[in-house]
Amino acid sequence: MSRSTSKNPRGKAAAQRSAAQRNQDRGVFAVVVMVSLFILGLWFLASAETFPYAVIGCIAAILGFFNFYTLKVIRGQKLAIWQKPFARLPLRFAGFGGRGMKPLEAARGEQAAMMAFYITLAVSVALLVLATLLMLQFAD
Repeated sequence: MSRSTSKNPRGKAAAQRSAAQRNQDRGVFAVVVMVSLFILGLWFLASAETFPYAVIGCIAAILGFFNFYTLKVIRGQKLAIWQKPFARLPLRFAGFGGRGMKPLEAARGEQAAMMAFYITLAVSVALLVLATLLMLQFAD
């Protein structure tokens, strides 16, 4: 038995999968940011007057991804690989989807997962209201 597997029964492969999962999550978030910036850049070039509304819409869409896919996991529906990071981030606060935590599939119908969803939903609404108020404050 090698030294790495004697300390950890799951072995070195599980640690590598966990690191790959973190990198995959970062990759998905990086793609979302790049696509959002591209869309916002095109929007700004086309119509600078309505650009703040596009920013609010982009923020709403990204926050909607987090809420929608978290709710799908709680209902027990399967997610594609690129959708899992959006559900994994809010559910980590409830103890699901992270290293050393329960898998995402275990969040189905759990009270802690539902509470994490409600908190994420409330934070999303608060961020949208704050962004809208800031937009109205600085729009002349």
